[in-house]
Amino acid sequence: MTDYSFSYSATTSAPTPKNEALWSFNQTDILPGPGNTVFLHAQHTGAGMLVQPDVARALELCPTFRTLEAHTQHVLSLLPALRDHGEHTRQTLRSVGQQGLMESSEAAWQRLTAHVSPGSEKQPCRLFIMTCDRPEALKRLLLPLVAQLSPETTEGLWVIDDSRSQQHAQENAAIVETGKPGSAVPIHYFGERARTSLINQLSEAAPEHRDSIGWLLDRTTWGKTPTYGLARNLALLLSVGKRALMLDDDTLPEAISPPKTPGTLRFAEMNHREATFHSSSEELARHALVLEASPVDLMENALGAPLGALLQHHFMDHRDLQGMNGALIARYGPDSRMLLSQCGSWGDTGSSGLNWLLSLPLQSIRSLVETGNSINETLSPQHCWAGHPAPAITSFGAMSQWTGVDHRTLLPPYLPAGRNEDLLFGIMLQRTHPEAAVFNNEWAIRHAPITPRSDVAFEPANAWPGITLLADWLGREPKDQQGLTPERRLQGLSEEIARLSEMDHDTRLGLVKRQLVGRRCALLNQCVTQIEALETLDEQPGSASWKHFLTESRDRLFQGIQTASLMNEGGEGNESFPVDSHALENHGRQFANALKAWPALCSAAGETDY
Repeated sequence: MTDYSFSYSATTSAPTPKNEALWSFNQTDILPGPGNTVFLHAQHTGAGMLVQPDVARALELCPTFRTLEAHTQHVLSLLPALRDHGEHTRQTLRSVGQQGLMESSEAAWQRLTAHVSPGSEKQPCRLFIMTCDRPEALKRLLLPLVAQLSPETTEGLWVIDDSRSQQHAQENAAIVETGKPGSAVPIHYFGERARTSLINQLSEAAPEHRDSIGWLLDRTTWGKTPTYGLARNLALLLSVGKRALMLDDDTLPEAISPPKTPGTLRFAEMNHREATFHSSSEELARHALVLEASPVDLMENALGAPLGALLQHHFMDHRDLQGMNGALIARYGPDSRMLLSQCGSWGDTGSSGLNWLLSLPLQSIRSLVETGNSINETLSPQHCWAGHPAPAITSFGAMSQWTGVDHRTLLPPYLPAGRNEDLLFGIMLQRTHPEAAVFNNEWAIRHAPITPRSDVAFEPANAWPGITLLADWLGREPKDQQGLTPERRLQGLSEEIARLSEMDHDTRLGLVKRQLVGRRCALLNQCVTQIEALETLDEQPGSASWKHFLTESRDRLFQGIQTASLMNEGGEGNESFPVDSHALENHGRQFANALKAWPALCSAAGETDY
């Protein structure tokens, strides 16, 4: 059926009695009906039903696969007005299920696993190390990494050097030469000369896209702006038709088990990550359980695998869907493939801000305040684990220091410059392949920057104009792009960005302000939720620092919402580009053209000798 194998051992949830069905209310439209009614229309069965609005509200509380009795108790606990009508609620849920307006776990299991297509050959991956002016970091990663590589799992390793310093570039090239004798797979240095050669080859093959080639790949276009995405674009072009792993140079090739007992595979939202915090490097080290398996093997394990094969590996039957959110599962089919794979972070989270703290669950915040340190003292010295405590399938990805991509199908490019290019890539990947998924490994990679961030002064949570706002905007998937090819979907993204660049100045500025207010409102809601939970943390030594961070964040967010300010105290947005409408117009036009050109560039790159 498939040649993918999976090395995870998964625990199962409490078994459900065989005679009890599990049900989920998902993928059902709630439409205005005549009088004081609403019409329910199930997308998966076509069934329809007129109900009272309070019935629809109750059903919206039932996306999780549970027995009807468990759904009844759940609804009664959340809707006090129904507590005296338990039997009526029970009968209503039963009637809705019988009418085909709820999906059974058995039907979901059959839909996802009954017709899994044969998997394509699990070919070896290409590995890419992204480095920039950090020879010490490259040496620390490369030399132990090559000892782990085998031709069965790795086709070759490319070091993509984006260094500005000629001396550092020479040192990096020498380090690659040092690593070659001990490697069982080919190792290549891809520096300025190789990048220029590739640009020339692409320009000859697609002369009509010369400007886009330069914008995507030529560092001189961006001056001093960090070009993390440019290096990743090179990796994508060198892996057309392949599976690939992209590695940050300041990591170590060690897979570390999560600091809690791994659970079973789950479906999750991107921000359903957790974290644990430690007061010292010694305490962090005491909790580090390094797995024997190579992180290269673990990372590529599920990359490109079909969802149906994953489920059949992790679960016995439909009863193992108990407790899972059917709304998160409904978008997938048996051949939904893991086009992106990620892992957690051990040590430094890689985040330069603190907004991510607001989405953490209470147990993670408790770990933060138990250290007794201030927020800066806890996060600056890199004493943290962040990730999923169990293998998790999400619809799009976030930041990962090791990232796997399956480029055997068309993937979007990265925005060449600026931070949060990974977030934008994840959104565009989901837009290009809405049926595909991201596999989040539960283990973490050791992330240890050469230069510690001990002098970083973290600011309160806030939002400013930048790439994250563009990601928010593109995250609104239009319904009129259903059923289109990835190429056409990518063209649709190009058209959306082109429209943004073509707006007049005042309209574009107004749109940026509305998006910014929306982002700040979302952060404010998360902040208030965390403030409401403070009373459960009062006895913890670091609760005062956490409270100060939350209240200051709340006040600044509220002020920012009222004023819709586009500037921080330094007068610029907190990402790489100043709030310059003309610059946004220019880069927007270039980005739109680059997305339109990208399929042709991938096709041309697939014909090169790399």
